[in-house]
Order: sequence, then structure tokens, then C-alpha cells
Amino acid sequence: MNTENYLQRKYTLEEGTIYATGVQALVRIPIDQRRLDRRAHLNTAGFISGYEGSPLATYDLHLSAAKDILAQHDIIHIPGVNEELAVTAIFGTQIAHIFPGQKFDGIVGFWYGKGPGLDRSMDALKHAAFIGTKPTGGALLFAGDDPNAKSSTIPYGSEFSLCAVGTPILYPGNVQEVLDFGAHGVAMSRFCGSWVALKMVNNVCDGGGTAEVAPDRIAPTIPEYERPPVPVPPSEAHMLWPKTTIPLESHVFHHRLVAACHYARANRLNDIVLNPGRARLGIVAAGATYRDLRQALQEMGLSETDLRQRGVRLLRLGMIYPVDRAIIEEFARGLDDIVVIEEKRSFIESMIRELLYEWPQRPRIVGKFDEHGEPLFPIAGALSADDITTALAPRLLGLGEFPGVHNRLDELRATRSRQMAQGPVRLMNFCSGCPHNRSTRLLEGQLAGGGIGCHTLCVVTGQTERSIEYITQMGGEGAVWIGAGPFVEHSHLFQNLGDGTYAHSGRLAVQAAVAAGARMTFKILYNRGVAMTGGQEPAGNLDVPELTYELQSMGVSKIIVVAEDLTPYRRRNRLAPGVVLMSREDMTRALRDSEAAPGVSALIFDQPCAAERRRRRRRGLEITPSRWMLINPEVCEGCGDCGKKSNCMSVIPIQTEFGPKTAVHLSSCNQDYSCLDGDCPAFIEVETEPGTGMPQPEPTFLDIEEPPEPNEKVALTDGYTILMTGIGGTGVLTVNAVLAATATLDGKHCVTLDQIGAANKATEMIGKSIGMFRDGPPVASASIVCGAVRGNRMSS
Repeated sequence: MNTENYLQRKYTLEEGTIYATGVQALVRIPIDQRRLDRRAHLNTAGFISGYEGSPLATYDLHLSAAKDILAQHDIIHIPGVNEELAVTAIFGTQIAHIFPGQKFDGIVGFWYGKGPGLDRSMDALKHAAFIGTKPTGGALLFAGDDPNAKSSTIPYGSEFSLCAVGTPILYPGNVQEVLDFGAHGVAMSRFCGSWVALKMVNNVCDGGGTAEVAPDRIAPTIPEYERPPVPVPPSEAHMLWPKTTIPLESHVFHHRLVAACHYARANRLNDIVLNPGRARLGIVAAGATYRDLRQALQEMGLSETDLRQRGVRLLRLGMIYPVDRAIIEEFARGLDDIVVIEEKRSFIESMIRELLYEWPQRPRIVGKFDEHGEPLFPIAGALSADDITTALAPRLLGLGEFPGVHNRLDELRATRSRQMAQGPVRLMNFCSGCPHNRSTRLLEGQLAGGGIGCHTLCVVTGQTERSIEYITQMGGEGAVWIGAGPFVEHSHLFQNLGDGTYAHSGRLAVQAAVAAGARMTFKILYNRGVAMTGGQEPAGNLDVPELTYELQSMGVSKIIVVAEDLTPYRRRNRLAPGVVLMSREDMTRALRDSEAAPGVSALIFDQPCAAERRRRRRRGLEITPSRWMLINPEVCEGCGDCGKKSNCMSVIPIQTEFGPKTAVHLSSCNQDYSCLDGDCPAFIEVETEPGTGMPQPEPTFLDIEEPPEPNEKVALTDGYTILMTGIGGTGVLTVNAVLAATATLDGKHCVTLDQIGAANKATEMIGKSIGMFRDGPPVASASIVCGAVRGNRMSS
């Protein structure tokens, strides 16, 4: 099997076992839906739109890689300029039938976006929810949640927002459930007439695993429930005004949600997985949290037999909104206590308490707080298996003696009390050659505002010349100064604004600042990519000349373009009249001139993203310069001025026989040449033959014929764990992906988890993986928290 066929196998294989990450499973969902519809003799198409962001940061990249396969199934992917417009576009797929000349029986719409994008889209989503879906169409939301704020300004959980618009929520806990719930989500959307959401958390998106696929794996059961007809004539159903929306409101929040419960019941999306005859304690969890619960129970040494004997009942919720009254009443009957385990606030817990409130002998319900009002399960951050153990263990011990529970609690207490030695720390910083090393610099006395983008790392670099005063939401950059400026003595502010954010929503903030008469400079950091999420080209982006014309039309008083390469701008008429063009070496003058300008000014800093430029060079899309910088250690005085001026991570301190010196780390150097700004005679310029790459020292050969045998050989039986660690960007995740692929081809089943997030590359964060490897059916209940691989014998 060649590499290309294997990489496509996760989408093309119709029956068998595949390995995929959670995000790749989302790519397969529209393809599988098209296959299901074809077998049902339904001629449908698919439409995908949204906006990238962790934990769905690479979804659009995977869609682009699979564009030929998607095209074969009449599936179109058009990235949204922002999330709310993407929602509105998918809204259009559900009313396409009102226009003449239909090509398909229906269109299935798929939206993707993370928590902030969902919040931004609420107005659009409320309108779309009232209109609903077509019975041969359907709309599915992939809502990316970042509960631990790994790659977000604040933590996010989507369920409260989705509940507010009456959207049923399915919560998959692994790759298999992502695929299964995707099929159920579309079927539910068609049956109920509602948009349906899949809550996608980091560990499911960044994780992966083997999954079974087959044409008949998911055959949705349509319940015998007749939803009342829409109380609006078809000719008026798409006109949102009081005459239609008032009758629709009851239909949205009552009849459609009741229909969702009927569908969930008929297809066992919620399941009492452990149900002893005389149960005393009930435990409820959903999605990834249910997997963490099973891991916690396993680490406490508790088998299903142990739990049955002690009267423990388990409920796994696949649909967390609406909570089905029938399954809750069946689960709660006869229980003394119910423990609800969920991340963030008490979403499921509150609904269960409401459903059981009228019971004369209702069980006691605890979750975020215990029966005494004390905190039980944490609200802040993500919920781990260790958190579950700590909160749940005392209640399990109240049912009987469990030696394993005592042992696990002792282990956790010992671990938490242990004083860990502080090792060396690598603070977050910009990549080598990053344009932000120059563009975010300020002069003494100047202040700047922050926002969304790689430039946000200014807050952790500890460098006063790059400091920012605040961070705001995407699209709010600069509006803070409208409210603060009139009330402080400081008269001017620089506002950092990425070109991707400008295209997404930032241009409105510029218009608002001009309208308010604010005195400030928008420093537009034009690096040609949404670098934090994979280097995508911003949807709807303007080139720099077009941008200058747009800014001028808004009323921006002065525009300065600072560029690394001035060659494209030699024809002065390409820029708007009056725009000042400067080299990046003139940045100090540009800052002074912008600060002195009246009203709102703009400083456009044009230099490509270093990481994306490196990718393009490796792929042969851009020529690698043959000019390299080295430092002569005999001349270098180790002052570090080159590193201070460039803020480049490839300029590193070294120890030599002449004392501490500075060197250029060639393998990470992106040839930005900012290090030459330092006042230093020690630099040596080396010109290599084009195409030969960086200068190479003589290789060192090890004097061994074969690698040594390991000191100890371990017998592998029922599965094992591999933990791969390393600095981000060194190939850790690639190695783990290769291992998982090898295991799948060898007939093993695995669960993987990659620990990734904001600026994991070359920082104190470590890249970690994988999950479980074993023979037999796919692992359905494994949850890997620390990023390990478990499995059994794997061929190389």
C-alpha cells in the first residue's frame, strides 16, 4: 500500500477498520452521509463552512487535503470569512429549495468553529434555528470546546450557548462515537427539523484511534412519533417577522426537542451501561468525561463486578441536551444518591434536578457541590480522571471496603504532596525569524493593545519593548481605546491587529475608531497566514495595496507600509495615494510618524510568517536562500546584542574554550537576518550552492556495527503504553502517528492522544502521545489523560 493510498484510506475504506484522529473523523462524516443517502436512493449534496480554531484548528486543512474525495461525493467546502457568516451560508442550504432549478433532493450543511466563534454566531444561529432544516437536508454543528484554555483567551464550553437556541447536543467521547454520532446527528436533524450539534473537546479532537466502518453500521431508527406540523404556511415559513416567529417559538423549544428525545430513545444514544438489581448510588457522565470516569474506576481497581455488588448504577449520556426524562426516571428509580460528573458548570446536573424535583422520594443529587454546599467537582479548567477519583472515592468507600480505592487515593496524595524539583524552563516566544520580533516592538513611552493571534505571545515574553496592556476578543481590537482614551492622560495607543483578524472582523473596529474620533494607530501585522491554526490563507483577505485603499476609504488619516521586501512596491501607483513606504530598518521612524499622526492611522508591517515560509521552502514552493549567517567564536564577545536586537530563538548561547559565546543554530534558522542588527563584527556570511541547504559540518560516525540490545526485555501480554515526549516541532507527533498507523495495518487497535496547544513548539510544553494498543475489538472506554500509548505486540 503506497503512502497516498494509506492516507486516503481513512476516507475511502467503506468497510473494515481505520485509524483516524477526531478531526479527521469529522472529515469523513459528510462522506459517509453521502454514501448513506445514495443507498437510500436520495440524491443529496454536502456543504461545509466555518472558521478554524483549536481544537478544530486543522479541520479545514484536512478538508483541503481530501478535496478530490469530497468532490466525488458532491461535497463543497468554502471557508467562512467569519463564523456567523458561515452559519448564515449553511442556513442557505436549508432553504435552497425555494429557488428555481434545484439540482439535488437536499443539502446537508456542516458548520465548524470553536467556542468564541459559536458565541459570535448566536444571532445567526437563532435565526437559522427558527427556520429549521429540510427533511432531506439537515444541519450539523461541530462545536469545538477548549475547557482548559490551551489555545484560547478564556476557557470555553458550548452547551449553554447551544441550549439557548434549542439545539440538541450530542457529545462523542472517542473517534468511533464521532463517526456514529455524526450519522445520528444528521438523521436527528432531519427528523426533528432542528440543527444538531456535536460537542467536540480537545482530547477527542487531538486524540485518535481505530474505528469500525461499514455501510450498515449506523441504520437510524425513526421513531413512531408524529411531530406536530410547523404552524406557519410553507409560503411564509422563511420570512422571519412576528407573524411567523411567534408561532415558531413554541415549535422550536417544545415539539422539536421532544422529537429529539424520541429519536435518542429509539437509537439508544443514552444508555444505562451498568444496572444492578438493587442500586444505591447512580453516576452520570457524558462524552469524554464518561471515558475519564471509566479510567478513574479502572485506576481504583474497580471492576464492573465490584460495582454491581456494591449497588452502583452508571448512565452514559450521548445526548446532553435535551436530557430525556424517560431515561433519567428509569435510571433514578430506587437510588439514594446521584452523582453527576461534568466539566464546567452544572448543565446536566441542573436539568436532572429539575426533572426529578416533583418526585416524593427523589434521590439526593450532587455534582459541582456536595450535599453540604461544599465544592465537589471543579468548575474551572478541564476535568481529569484524578479529579474524578478524588471526589468520587469517598462516596464509593461509603458503600463498602475497596482496597484499590484506598491505594489510589494514597498515590494521589503522595504525588500532590511531593516537591518536584524545578528544572529549566523555556518561555514561550516567537519562532525564529518571526515578523512579530520586529513588528511588535515599541519605543520608550509607547503603549499597545493586544488581541487574537501569535502576537499575543508578547504578554509572556517579559520584554518591555513588546509589552501589551490588554487582550480583547477577536474583532474587538482597538475598541477598548474608544472607551478608555477620553479618560486618561496618555494620548495615543498602538493596536496590534493580525491580517487574518482584520479580514475576519477587525475592519469593523477600525471603522468604529474612525467614527469615534479616537487617536490611535492600528498596527496591521500582515504575515499572509492564520499562523496559529496551521498557516491557512485568511478567507476574504486583501493584498497590501488593496488594503491601503480600503483603509483610506474608511477615513484613516495616515498609512505607512513597512516591508521586508520593497521590490513589489517599486511601482508606487500600486499603493493608495499618499501612502508612505518604508523598509523594516526604518521601523523606529515609522513608529514615531504614526504616533504623531492625527486621528486614526495605520502601520502595515508586511513580512511573511516564518513558519509558513519554512513549510513553503521545504515543499519547493519558495526558493531557499543560499545566504547563511555564522558567528566566529574567536571574535564574538558573548554580549548577546544580536539576540536582544533580533529576539531570535536561533541565536543561542554556547560554552567554548574561550568562554561563553553566541552561535547561530542553523537547523532552526529561518534566514531572517535580523541578528545582523546587533553591533557585532563576529558574523560570517556563507554562500552555499543553490539547492544544497545549510552549511554542514563533518558528520560524526559512531564506531558500532549494530545498536546495543536493551538492558531489559519486557514480556508484553494484554496491551501496553508508549509515552513519547519531546519539544514541540521535533517530530514527536509524527512518530506517534506512524506508530498508530503501523498498529492499524498490523491488525491492532489503538487510542491516541497528542498534547498540543498554543505555542507548544519550542517551549516548556512537551509534545506527548499516544494511547492504547491491543488485539481484539476497538477500545470503547479507554481515556488517556497524560498522552500515552497502550497496546500489545506491534510489528515495526
